[in-house]
Amino acid sequence: MKLRCAVIEDFQSAATTVADWSPVTADVEVVTFTEHLGSTEEVAAALAEFDIVVTLRERVPFPAEVFALLPRLRLLIASGMRNSVIDFAAAERHGVTVCGTASSSTPPVELTWALLLGLARSIVPEANGLRAEGPWQSTLGADLHGRT
Repeated sequence: MKLRCAVIEDFQSAATTVADWSPVTADVEVVTFTEHLGSTEEVAAALAEFDIVVTLRERVPFPAEVFALLPRLRLLIASGMRNSVIDFAAAERHGVTVCGTASSSTPPVELTWALLLGLARSIVPEANGLRAEGPWQSTLGADLHGRT
C-alpha cells in the first residue's frame, strides 16, 4: 500500500514542478492542496488519511490538538525549519518526525527592499494608472539615499 503525502498551501501549484518527485512516486501518492485549510477541524478532516504532510508556509498551525487528531501522520516536512506554528514537542509525543528543507534568510530582506522601493516610487498606483489608461506618470518618486 502506498503512503499518502499531502502538500498544503500550494497556492501556485508549484510544489510538484520545482522538485523532482519521481524517486518517491512508486511508494508515495502525492496530493496537493491549493486552498487554505483554516480551522483545526478543517485541517484534521482534510489530512486524516495522510501519512506525510508537506507544509509550504506558516499559515496552517500544527499545535498539539492537530497532532492528536491525525494519528496516521508520521512525517511533517516544512519548507525551512524556522517555523513558529509547529509544536515540535507535541509532534515528538505523537511519534511524528519533523524535518525541513534548507532555507535562505535573504528573501524577506529582498522583499522588504522591494516594498520600500515600491512605496518610494509609487509603483502600484503608477502601474494601475497605466493599465487603466491613465492617469499615469502622475507622481514623483522619492530618493532613498540618505534616509533611515
